[in-house]
Amino acid sequence: MARSEPPSQALELLESFYDGIASSEKWGQALRHAGEALGGQCVGVVSHHVPSDTLVIDDAGSLLPGVAQGFSDMSDIDPARAALPHLKAGEVYVDHEFHGATSLRRSPFYADFLHRHGIGHYALVPSAADDEYFHVLSVQRELGRGAFSDDEMLLMRTV
Repeated sequence: MARSEPPSQALELLESFYDGIASSEKWGQALRHAGEALGGQCVGVVSHHVPSDTLVIDDAGSLLPGVAQGFSDMSDIDPARAALPHLKAGEVYVDHEFHGATSLRRSPFYADFLHRHGIGHYALVPSAADDEYFHVLSVQRELGRGAFSDDEMLLMRTV
């Protein structure tokens, strides 16, 4: 997909998600499209059930084996947990922006889990919330590729 200006690209992403919601056959395509546009190797929708403190991850098969279960198993030490309750509409959690690269390198969540699965960075884009659930779009970026760019973060905030 050719890079376009953020408002145009955001509209393309939203249309793709709408198509994916309307047709289950297009859901995986919508997640792959979002991953490409947002600079990630894979994307999933994470639903945090607040009363039970459990995660449900819909990645349409894009995550490597063991990663979805690992996110659920390791969620207690996920540095993002500190940030999510404070995000307001239009804000995005970007790991290196919120915690700093040095802190992330020392984090067991990164060293013992993400890096072992080839994930270097991730971002969370809040998408919906109610009394029971907090839903985010999770964008994972492969290890060694570097941090998300300013353009990618702008697009995340625009969506």
